[in-house]
Amino acid sequence: MKTSWARGLRAGFAAGVAALGVLVAGQGLTAKAAAAPRVWYVSVGAESAHSAIEAMGFYPGVITIDAGDSVVWTLHSMEPHTVTFLGGVRLTPKLLSDFAPAGGGTYTGTGLHSSGMLAGPHRTYRLTFPKPGFYPYLCLMHGTAMSGLVIVNPAGTPYPMTQAQYHRLASQEEEAALAAGQAAASGAVLSTSPGPNGSTIYHVLAGIDSGPTVMTRLEPTQVGSTAGGQATLTQEGPGVIAVTVTVWGLKPGSVLSDGIGIGTCSEPGPGVDRLNPLKADARGLATATTLITGNPQLLAIPSAGWTVDVGPSGSAGNGTAAVACGAVSAPAATGMRFYPWTVTIHVGDQVQWLEASSMEIHTVTFLAKGQKAPQFGSPASVRPAGGPVYNGSGYFNSGVMTPGQTYTLTFTKPGVYAYHCLVHDDMGMIGRVIVLP
Repeated sequence: MKTSWARGLRAGFAAGVAALGVLVAGQGLTAKAAAAPRVWYVSVGAESAHSAIEAMGFYPGVITIDAGDSVVWTLHSMEPHTVTFLGGVRLTPKLLSDFAPAGGGTYTGTGLHSSGMLAGPHRTYRLTFPKPGFYPYLCLMHGTAMSGLVIVNPAGTPYPMTQAQYHRLASQEEEAALAAGQAAASGAVLSTSPGPNGSTIYHVLAGIDSGPTVMTRLEPTQVGSTAGGQATLTQEGPGVIAVTVTVWGLKPGSVLSDGIGIGTCSEPGPGVDRLNPLKADARGLATATTLITGNPQLLAIPSAGWTVDVGPSGSAGNGTAAVACGAVSAPAATGMRFYPWTVTIHVGDQVQWLEASSMEIHTVTFLAKGQKAPQFGSPASVRPAGGPVYNGSGYFNSGVMTPGQTYTLTFTKPGVYAYHCLVHDDMGMIGRVIVLP
């Protein structure tokens, strides 16, 4: 079964986003006398030494506060980001390229509110939340894969964690993301294929992403429940997510609903998408796979804010009825290097670069002798230049490479040739081609 992303994602992560101001008042939360509003802190991005690996997330990914409190986001990377609450505004490719500030300093769930581009470490953005609700947000520069969630309870609700505990959680999430990125970078190997006239094509990756698969353990949520299991979410390709849910400890022959929601297992929010129902076999085991499809530029597994819920038949999307639940944590990261950064070939061979990051754009740019690298964003930086054959002189540029795009050059003269990513060369994204006779 395929389920429509545009129909299912009604909570804020893709096209047709709406209903960001879902109230939690009256859901059994115990109120107390309201204290003075607090200020909470969230990190934006993280990076390894020399910006080789960039963690693509907000840390912590989910934070729970009270109405009247404020959150301050602080950039902790060389890579720019935005903090953007859509507020019911349709998420479109055009909006994903507009990094201007929007909205004021107070957010109630309606209207676009965005930091604009945060560039340069320690830049900050602050919002105050006067109204209870579940408020997902994202980085417009890196799409829905880089998402976070602010849960706002009524004023006076006891906080589930202290700021110190959130700091520790944030450090753990940052480390997990950087480790995932480093593992992906370590696994990148140079491959070759036969070229024309007996030549060889060398395949180089421009950037790299952490793995496309996320596994989530499902734990019982009700006293006496024996249900448990796991959910696996895999980014099958642009605009396609496969979700496989396996649950055990069920009554043989029983049928359960499952779905993706926004929130946490202890603080369930609105539904995102229904998944295929689960029917237990004679052993009490059930499994089902659902394909979620949508806009290739918009659909991705968010780094935080989703749950997978399993409950009685007909309860999909209602986390309060779940018998088992798991929070989706996708430690997203990208490598800001060429893999490998040096390749040795012979005259007549080709090098083909593949844009291997789903969250970034890059260029492959060879400068003419004495030429200063053009500022990225200028016409010369974004347009293709040169031709398919490189003899060691002149300005050659791939132009902006989007995910999955390739750029190929044939080398006809021995030499050592450096090249740049004009977007990220200040972060060390520079490569080298050694051409032997």
